[in-house]
Amino acid sequence: MRSTSVVTVPVSLDREDPRPLPVQLADGLRESILQAWVGPGDPLPSSRGLARHCGVSRGTVVAAYGQLAAEGFVIAHEGGSTVVNPRLAAVHPLRAQGQPEPPPVLRPAVTD
Repeated sequence: MRSTSVVTVPVSLDREDPRPLPVQLADGLRESILQAWVGPGDPLPSSRGLARHCGVSRGTVVAAYGQLAAEGFVIAHEGGSTVVNPRLAAVHPLRAQGQPEPPPVLRPAVTD
């Protein structure tokens, strides 16, 4: 049986915001990770629990967690918990230390 402990992270969703709810949720969770509200290896709330807390569907949370997993911020275990990537500093070294993401490298367009 899973633990009943609840992990809370400061995220808020704005239904007037033009961004889709999964994007808002992923952005809020990402910021919570970068601001060290939760650290490497820490569990995130269950998808059902977070959906209930935020007043959204579980699919919204699953989509947000999926985006963060694709970016390397979290690791999801099928049928288990989703945790902040224990190797976060290796995957996002500057961002894990609170540094802004470096600007993209702009390359001149190649013309014939």
